[in-house]
Amino acid sequence: MTFSCFVRGLPQPKGSKRPFIVKSKDSGKLRAVTVDDDKPTMRTWERAIQWVVQNEWQGPPLEGPVRLWLVFVFPRPKSAPKRQPPAWKDKKPDMDKLFRLVGDALTGIVYRDDAQIASAIIDKRYGDEAGVGIAVEPLVQPVLFPSFGGPPDVVEARRA
Repeated sequence: MTFSCFVRGLPQPKGSKRPFIVKSKDSGKLRAVTVDDDKPTMRTWERAIQWVVQNEWQGPPLEGPVRLWLVFVFPRPKSAPKRQPPAWKDKKPDMDKLFRLVGDALTGIVYRDDAQIASAIIDKRYGDEAGVGIAVEPLVQPVLFPSFGGPPDVVEARRA
């Protein structure tokens, strides 16, 4: 069973967290502080993902390992050539921050915990309609490679 949907909107990255230690002026004690640089647009984007997925997902959250496919689509830059516009986005935002936001947004809806994501395929592309394509499926025992776990060309080399 594969679940898929498309969420329209400009993909936003999850903000970074920066921890540091602060010394209290009064007591001189040290304490840990974490600063979050999440932007309001990030929260809006996360809620949009949750709203679309909650309306389309049926059933309880998945148990066990899952594979997550994400295709982030961004508007083509105005400076892009008209004849052969670029297909792939190789500029900011960072792919890992985009992935982290969607992974967190799906938690509790599609799967219990984003730690269940055992496989991920992620693209950043340019396209006509901005958004993110999401597909999730439960994983079964892999059978791609022989039992020792090596790729096929290594198997052939070992046999020779």
